[in-house]
Amino acid sequence: MNYIILLVLGYSYLLGWLVAKQQEKQIWRKVSDFYETIPSGVCIGLAVLLAGLFCIGNFQSYGISLEAARELVSGEAKQYHGEYLERKELFQNTEMRNVEVDPYSVKPYLLFFDDITDDPENWKNTGVSDFYDKDTVRLNRYDPEVDYD
Repeated sequence: MNYIILLVLGYSYLLGWLVAKQQEKQIWRKVSDFYETIPSGVCIGLAVLLAGLFCIGNFQSYGISLEAARELVSGEAKQYHGEYLERKELFQNTEMRNVEVDPYSVKPYLLFFDDITDDPENWKNTGVSDFYDKDTVRLNRYDPEVDYD
């Protein structure tokens, strides 16, 4: 949402700069004349309407940069990475043939996509077990946030 407001402000600044810089050319005079004919009340009304639409919109997440910063500051990314490294160590242990891991306790929006399941025959689990040369790979308990399809 914030990037849209900044984009509109940047675009308005660019148009104003172009009009001021190229005032001597006839086409830019026509553009500036057009802007002068619009009543200021209409401009203010449109600005308030657009700002209201941006503010009350149903945004499910922050912008990507803000979401990444939020996940870093909150510690979710660090915790997720630590849990990932623990899993990776278990998967790479050649002595373990059947691996059971805990579900991720945090699922950062930008880092987490999907997880294995508690069913060792699930296609995601068999793919991971084939990759790491294991007999079975599974979660040690049911995780309702995991997609089983």
